[in-house]
Amino acid sequence: RLGGREAQASFTRPGLYVLDLADGAVRYHYPFKKGETSVSASTPVVVDGTTLFISSGYGHGAALVDFSGAQPVAKWETKAMRTQLSGCVFVGGCFYGFDETMLKCLDLEGKERWRTRGLGMGALTAADGRLIVVSGNGDLVVVAAKPEKYQELAKKRVLLGSSFWASPVLCD
Repeated sequence: RLGGREAQASFTRPGLYVLDLADGAVRYHYPFKKGETSVSASTPVVVDGTTLFISSGYGHGAALVDFSGAQPVAKWETKAMRTQLSGCVFVGGCFYGFDETMLKCLDLEGKERWRTRGLGMGALTAADGRLIVVSGNGDLVVVAAKPEKYQELAKKRVLLGSSFWASPVLCD
């Protein structure tokens, strides 16, 4: 729900679109194409009833977009989160995601809280205060979703090969 109405957010090459779910009409458009290269593959993250977070790789970065007024406005933009495939998750007031090949935590103001290398370009989901990460080389990693520091809780190789970008799904 955005502004009290059912809506769908779609992040495309020209930017973020918010469509009315009832009739498909474009309610808002927030342009977010920076330069010639543009891939907007990450799913927008709903923060609350008026705010969405978007992130894109290839030099773009991220933005926290406010839809409470007549036109969408960025509360902030940053180059600190440049997701290429897997989107971010929002847990406990922070965004967690892959800034290219670094797993990072950004707070609600867009400031980087921590980063870690060595996971490659992976994908993640969140459950019960934890990040469930599939690294770019096939490791399943469970990380505490805490802004204070990167804290790895478990790690095990579960896939062979390379380039694992699909977000894991927790069942049961």
